[in-house]
Amino acid sequence: MQRSSNGTSALDSTDWLQDLELMHHWSKRTSHTQLGGGAHTEHVWGEFVPREAVKHRFLMHGVLAIASLHIASTAPTDALKEKYLFVHDKHQATALESSRVIMANLNDDSAAALFAFSSITSLSSISQAVIRAQSTPEPRRVSIDELCKCLALTRGVREIVAASIQALLQSPMRALLTGYELHCDVRVLLPGHIVDKISLLQRMLSERCDDKDQHAMCSNAVVSLQQIYRNIFFFLSKDCLGVGHIWRWTAMVDTGFIHLIQSCYQPALVITSFFVICCQFVRAEWFMQDWGRYSFEALSAGLSEEYQQYLAWPREQLATDCADFRQGDASIEYLNPDTVDDNPEKAVYRTMFPQNVPIP
Repeated sequence: MQRSSNGTSALDSTDWLQDLELMHHWSKRTSHTQLGGGAHTEHVWGEFVPREAVKHRFLMHGVLAIASLHIASTAPTDALKEKYLFVHDKHQATALESSRVIMANLNDDSAAALFAFSSITSLSSISQAVIRAQSTPEPRRVSIDELCKCLALTRGVREIVAASIQALLQSPMRALLTGYELHCDVRVLLPGHIVDKISLLQRMLSERCDDKDQHAMCSNAVVSLQQIYRNIFFFLSKDCLGVGHIWRWTAMVDTGFIHLIQSCYQPALVITSFFVICCQFVRAEWFMQDWGRYSFEALSAGLSEEYQQYLAWPREQLATDCADFRQGDASIEYLNPDTVDDNPEKAVYRTMFPQNVPIP
């Protein structure tokens, strides 16, 4: 192997130059996208996370990995896309290997870095599924395994939050934990036609779900879905609907519910289809794109003919850009206006990950 005049190998020099390119892309582009919050979190991704990455190498590799994936997602040629996907895989593999030891010994010093890394790894799984689906013929779809991986990784983020909530709340990462749920003094009454769809799911469970445990997990998923629908109407009305307001559902459902999806339990697939269509609201985000549509196709393919009847409304929403959400009028009530600021970032102060932990 040839060596440069300063004693380093040409390969090492190329790697360093590539890493510098990725760090530049992170600083100028990726950190300014909606990685885990709105504009009020850009300083966390752009300033705090790189400082943590200097202290924790696994996070540095994670940052370089997602920056590479960001470039790949918009690459103009297949060759360029493959190049940066390879670079992503290399950095991600290194990050995952070195993070396992840190994960097993989670403490206050590593909590913020692990939270940041697990968050971007969750987003990476979405983007990777989208990129793979885009390379396939129509009708494009992600696999059920890819869908469940995206959901399960969010559960992993929740576990880190649960184990280190106090340390995270005392760090700049606090900004990523709040702003995803309605304030307790805000009540959103869903339009009748949306309530009818929730009732449809509840009737399906009553008629087709006999197992007590399965019924409980599916019922919780429907109740959580109803909360996400309220989020959509409220934050759309404030013109600030973001990924976290929708993606919170993945942290609200039971782990067992994800296993039901994995096993293609029919009612679970139907319920999840009512969730994934909502992700079309945030398809402008580079990592999300048409993940909602591709996931819907996967869920539809996994349903038997007798369950296809339940997909009529979700399919219609995909075809009409979720018109029932955009055109319907929800009733928004402020139960105690003195405690609620109309600025949604101030008015909404609940964690994305339900913990029953009070937020100061």
